[in-house]
Amino acid sequence: MYAMKPIPVQQLPTQQQQQQMATQRQPKLTPITDDYEISNTVLGLGINGKVVQCTSRSSGHKYALKQQQG
Repeated sequence: MYAMKPIPVQQLPTQQQQQQMATQRQPKLTPITDDYEISNTVLGLGINGKVVQCTSRSSGHKYALKQQQG
């Protein structure tokens, strides 16, 4: 249901940074809800699912999280 760590909207990585991140990614072994509080606030809808707001439990920063239909 939640596959990747959310990225702050205001800090979207450049294409070069995305390529570097792709080679450094490690699978998340714990539920995302351990690190983020998932809100019911829907920010947008798409073909594959909805985008909701979530908040980092450690920093309090707000993020957008895409929930894919399964």
